[in-house]
Amino acid sequence: SLRDQAELVMSFGLLTWPHQLVRVMLGEQLYRAATILSGHPYHRS
Repeated sequence: SLRDQAELVMSFGLLTWPHQLVRVMLGEQLYRAATILSGHPYHRS
């Protein structure tokens, strides 16, 4: 199958998400990781 041939498989949980929503979710997580790594405080701490 295509999944078996892939080098990287990403999962946002067991649910099926619309492609455009996944783009927003991924962008948010990348932004959050970048700000934390650059030394900005995490907003919930």
